[in-house]
Amino acid sequence: KSVGLQAEGATVLLLKEDNLELHPDQIERDQVGNGDEIVLLGAGEAKRRLYEVKLDPQYWYDKAIERVLDAKNDFDVLDLPLQPIDDMSALKKAYRKISLAVHPDKNKHPQAADAFRKV
Repeated sequence: KSVGLQAEGATVLLLKEDNLELHPDQIERDQVGNGDEIVLLGAGEAKRRLYEVKLDPQYWYDKAIERVLDAKNDFDVLDLPLQPIDDMSALKKAYRKISLAVHPDKNKHPQAADAFRKV
């Protein structure tokens, strides 16, 4: 049995407004001004806060400096497990990653040169 009206191949349901409950994300999406904005649906406020945060790249460079200077051995410097390494490509990859992060030309931290020498 059909519940709604047939119009041009589509079924149109006639519902009372009192019987509808919109999700908060739908209400938010409906309030978009121009229609050309990107609307993220899902986590609502949490997702909005995630995309509002602008992380400073220097923060990650500073964390790399701290990790290198606090390292007790060469494996800690490269952030590798303390075990014999069979695959030299993993060692090279770790070296390239940390050396770029602590290089004095990239990193403006006052101790970048010391950390780079330690690497």
